[in-house]
Amino acid sequence: MSNSIFKVGANDLSSLFTTTSTSNNSADSTGIIGLSSQYNQIKSGSYSKLLKTYYKKLDAEAKAENEDSDTTLSKVKSTFNSLSKAAKELNDSSLYAEGDYEVTSSSGEKSSSKYNYDKIYDKLNSFVDAYNSAIKSGASSDTKSINTKTLNTIFATTTNSSLLSSIGVTTDKDGYLSIDRDKFNSANISSIKSLFNGQGTYADTVASKADLTASIAEGKLSGSKSTYASSGSAAKTDLSSLYDTIV
Repeated sequence: MSNSIFKVGANDLSSLFTTTSTSNNSADSTGIIGLSSQYNQIKSGSYSKLLKTYYKKLDAEAKAENEDSDTTLSKVKSTFNSLSKAAKELNDSSLYAEGDYEVTSSSGEKSSSKYNYDKIYDKLNSFVDAYNSAIKSGASSDTKSINTKTLNTIFATTTNSSLLSSIGVTTDKDGYLSIDRDKFNSANISSIKSLFNGQGTYADTVASKADLTASIAEGKLSGSKSTYASSGSAAKTDLSSLYDTIV
């Protein structure tokens, strides 16, 4: 299975009816010709085949939802917990205190600065590593709610991509981050703080999403997806789907 998170996509029921709607659009779908066309499709079994295809996909997804091993879930939990920790450490206001500091370039040269760029860089570098590990584990999961939360994390990055790029943090085609140390050293401290320091910043948002994703994995590991039906028999329910409304 590819580790690119962009393998994950939403299933759109309407897409299964593309050929049906296209053929109807060539005539007046509200008139006799349209009704006749729909009737012929129903009669020939086209709708039935489409519905069977759709429900077959749902069955496959339901099966896949239960295929994540404890090892995979543990990896998701661990990497997203690490991402949350790295994001919160990057959000520590003490990192951005003014003082007399040295800044180290990628070639090892030193220069003076009133902000501790080296320490901030170290925290940011740890964040980038944690982010990439979390995205990779999220992409390898077959649990839809974990995929959704991973995509939400990537979306938060995409939303801030221009500002991230201005401080030397870029995203490749698979959604993974990298950092240019020299470009970071020359970045405006206000841009850095607007991304990482404070409530509602990019770092704060990523930490929240990482906590949710780790909680989903923890819930599955602890067996919280098992509830009881009215008959008293165990019914499998993915309680983590309750998180899907939280972005």
